[in-house]
Amino acid sequence: MSIELKKENIDYYFTKPLILSFIINLGFLAFIFYFSDYDFNKTLKTFALVLVVQSILFYIPLVLFYYNYRNKSKGKKFQILENDKFCYIKNGEKRYFTNSEIEKVVFNLSIPLKLNNPIFLSWHDYYFIKIFTQKQEYIITCLMIDDDIDGFFDKSKVEKKGFHFAHMFPR
Repeated sequence: MSIELKKENIDYYFTKPLILSFIINLGFLAFIFYFSDYDFNKTLKTFALVLVVQSILFYIPLVLFYYNYRNKSKGKKFQILENDKFCYIKNGEKRYFTNSEIEKVVFNLSIPLKLNNPIFLSWHDYYFIKIFTQKQEYIITCLMIDDDIDGFFDKSKVEKKGFHFAHMFPR
């Protein structure tokens, strides 16, 4: 099984939330226009204020998360091979290791994702995995993963941590 940057994941984590929020904004614009007695100037001022607030709360964090995760995922591939072996490819350079060489696997999640709470903000879906071996650390982001990957690691070595915005910058 090969894990790398996937278009489906980019659509799920970035494109879909943007399109959905755009559609909601259009509906909200119509709602404001209707309740402002069809006063275009009043509607425009209210909508501009809503867009500023929404940009601060939604668009800017979403773009930052996406940009950081995409940059961390570029040129990387993680392969799950037979007999508990793994291969991490970064810019063409292959590094092999086994499950026994892994010291720990840390899932860096948002608080709602860690606690299985409902996700209201799109960046709460973002997460990354850090694999610590005896020689190296490897990062796999959610933009690369499409399956349940934690089943491939020894359960005693898996740790799940929840963060508020600390998971924005995978390092």
